[in-house]
Amino acid sequence: MSDLTRPSAATPAHRLLKDLLRSRELAVAIVLVALIAVTTIKSDAFLFASTGWRDLLLTPSMLILLAVGQTAVIITRNVDLSVGSTLGLTAYLTGRLFIDTELPIIAVVLAGILMGAALGAVNGILVAWGRVPALVITLGTMYIYRGAFLTWAGSDRINADDMPSSFRDLGTESVLGIPVLTIVALVVLVLVGYYLSTARGGRELYAIGSDPDAAELYGLRIRRRVLSAFVLSGALAGLAGVVSAARFGTVSSSVGTGVEFEAVGAAVIGGVAIFGGSGTVWGRGHRRVPAGHHQPGAARPRHLRLLAAGRGRCADRGRDRARPGAGPAPGEGARRRPRHRTTVIPARRLDPRPGRARWRPRPAGGRAMSTLTPSAPDAAATRSYPAYSRPFWQRVVFSREFAVIALLIAAIVYSRSEVQYFDGPQTFYYLFRDSASILMLALPMTAIIITGEIDLSVASTVGLTSVAFGMLHADAGLSATVAALIAIGIGVVCGAFNGFLVAYVGLPSIAVTIGTLALFRGIAAGLLGTESRTDFPESWTDLAKQRIVEDQPYPMILIPFLLLAIAFVLLLHFSSFGRGIYEIGLNDEAAHFTGVDVARTKAILFVLSGAVAGFVGIYTTLVTGVARAENSQGLELSVIAAVLLGGVSIFGGKGALHGVIAGVLLIGVIQRAMLLSGETINIINIVIGVLLVLSVMSTSLLALGRRLVEAGKGARGSGRSTDGAGKRSLS
Repeated sequence: MSDLTRPSAATPAHRLLKDLLRSRELAVAIVLVALIAVTTIKSDAFLFASTGWRDLLLTPSMLILLAVGQTAVIITRNVDLSVGSTLGLTAYLTGRLFIDTELPIIAVVLAGILMGAALGAVNGILVAWGRVPALVITLGTMYIYRGAFLTWAGSDRINADDMPSSFRDLGTESVLGIPVLTIVALVVLVLVGYYLSTARGGRELYAIGSDPDAAELYGLRIRRRVLSAFVLSGALAGLAGVVSAARFGTVSSSVGTGVEFEAVGAAVIGGVAIFGGSGTVWGRGHRRVPAGHHQPGAARPRHLRLLAAGRGRCADRGRDRARPGAGPAPGEGARRRPRHRTTVIPARRLDPRPGRARWRPRPAGGRAMSTLTPSAPDAAATRSYPAYSRPFWQRVVFSREFAVIALLIAAIVYSRSEVQYFDGPQTFYYLFRDSASILMLALPMTAIIITGEIDLSVASTVGLTSVAFGMLHADAGLSATVAALIAIGIGVVCGAFNGFLVAYVGLPSIAVTIGTLALFRGIAAGLLGTESRTDFPESWTDLAKQRIVEDQPYPMILIPFLLLAIAFVLLLHFSSFGRGIYEIGLNDEAAHFTGVDVARTKAILFVLSGAVAGFVGIYTTLVTGVARAENSQGLELSVIAAVLLGGVSIFGGKGALHGVIAGVLLIGVIQRAMLLSGETINIINIVIGVLLVLSVMSTSLLALGRRLVEAGKGARGSGRSTDGAGKRSLS
């Protein structure tokens, strides 16, 4: 018996101890205990006050529920950014049911859970059957759910007197010194953790996240499992909404705001791999799932080899484009079919790194057999070479960027003719002035997303540089020019910190920037607290609000934006550095072998993002006249929504700046037109969310339409051939 097949001589207890010592979660637990100890030493009231221990256990109960649901989603290589909005909706539903009905408490709790599950099912259906990125879909539904919640609630506030005392007591009662809500959260934690570890459905979630292609070849019902993960996440967010109502006794319009990033961060910090397939809700790192555990029937040997390959054959994130120049040209006998990736699964020397697919030579029969099943149309709708044989005007007119520009023009024309006062000079002045921050931040964000990364910390960097600029000028007595230069330098340092962790340490950008989002905002709040600074030179504040020409609707901020836009257009579309950015997004390993310095390129882009965010922080401070830690809070989601609406693929490798600029202006025109029409910001958020969802669903809908047309042509062709054969047989 070889060493590879000989069973381990270690006892189960020894193996368990070894796994525990090697687990990432143990380090997190040690840090948590150390943090509690240090805080208690500094202030013993933290733990030993009359309510210290209870508050310590009670405070994270909602976050536990959200993180457990988020874990199930992340394990499948997805993410749910709508949990905060779902929490707010279900919390308000809980209060309204107590006010408007006489339902028992258990019925109200079940109603909140069912509503959350229904909202999660909407996300799951759009992601699983629409085959679109979960990050984009849940960002859109976050806007929709939040807008629906604010429209429903309005300025209404549910108070403690509106809910029965027996329900409010759930937020204060304890059993053996442990709060009831904490017990509920821990029971959910144990049940979901046990299901993921032992049940077949839970283990299949790991198989899907570990290798979706092998899971599909094995016959796993991927769509159903992904849907179940989103339903679970929504149901637990609904339960968290009920818990929130019981915990605080009041429900306001701000409940649930911003907790989606906390839930994702808690899951990732707890050991869940952001790329899926690994992690548990309570600790120990999950091992690879044995192939036989998921096998519903007899598998062919080739399929067994595929699943055994594990992460050696993961989907390439950004293969959005096929480039001409290789393979038979169209019209020379080549079959008009999409060009698919092919994968080699050798018996040895598998590349263990995620996101690296190898190529298998074309078989002798001439047809390339693909073993890669795409998981999303952005990453999978690879253009065939005949697509590049179309005339240039067709490639431009039928592009997504052109569609966004056409929508922008149509929105402007309609608003000028139908919306009163829209064609006034003040409208476009405030449109450009209010959109300037998003326009400038979207420039480096576009390049970062094209490389397959993301920066969620830009708004926190804006807030930090705003605080730094205000304190350096007002408190330290520095001139506005010197304070502005130092503030931009702080933005550069923030971007360099992100770039170092992502490019050179190799950490996932979404996890890094969620952490720095909280870090930079926390530093700003620590420096200034709830105070603000308003003492700025009048010449600077007037310059930020000044027009280029006195009677024209063009603010002065358009000049630095145009300079930045020209620089980024030249950098991205007319330089070798820009071509390297696209190559990294398509396949960073291939880009490395073609001579692109992948790490250096990513680091430079994050530095540029920090520098632009520093400049935006100064502009925001001057145009509002106040420096405070809350400046631009939540702006990162608006920037990402505009970039994705403008046609940039979240998987990388595809996108153009003119589409992004059109996307930002389209959102601005819709907001300004609806505000002039008397609509509230809540309805505007719903419209923007629907527009974002439809924009990413359009690819799937067009692909479905093409498949239906081709199927209809094939059916008619087969019918004609059958009729011809019947006539020949009769003759």
